[in-house]
Amino acid sequence: MITREYCLTLSGYNIWQNRNLYSILSSMEEAEWKKDHGVFFKSLQGTLNHLLYSDRVWLDRFYKKEVSLKDPKVILAESIADWTEARKKLDEEIHTWISGLTNDWLAKDLAYFSYAYNKELVKPAWLLVTHLFNHQTHHRSQATSVLNQIGLNYGVTDLPMLP
Repeated sequence: MITREYCLTLSGYNIWQNRNLYSILSSMEEAEWKKDHGVFFKSLQGTLNHLLYSDRVWLDRFYKKEVSLKDPKVILAESIADWTEARKKLDEEIHTWISGLTNDWLAKDLAYFSYAYNKELVKPAWLLVTHLFNHQTHHRSQATSVLNQIGLNYGVTDLPMLP
């Protein structure tokens, strides 16, 4: 099982890595942001919007709220500036939520409805929080691969280098 402290570390890592993205994306043309680069969600816009979508869905589940977003391909931010603003707010919300976690909560099971599998699931809460951060890293790596292919150096991604 993971601990609250581990979750705080991963939340800090998520914030750090997304700040690296803001810096790189701010100099990019919107056409490049929306261009189909052959990744799963086609573009940087599609890939990074998917993370906005999925992080929102997981937070709703963790808060025991009704999930308002059902389509994983929804575009929540049309422009780079809109995405950056939405991402900053969501990262802050994730960090605030993680700060309030307890190890007891992490040790419990969480029941939720999966729209991907169209059924109710029950999984350990610690596993689902781990998935939240692992999923971010997975899709962010797709985005950084695209950035590398178009000649933009994303920089260091190694967790031990977290400032």
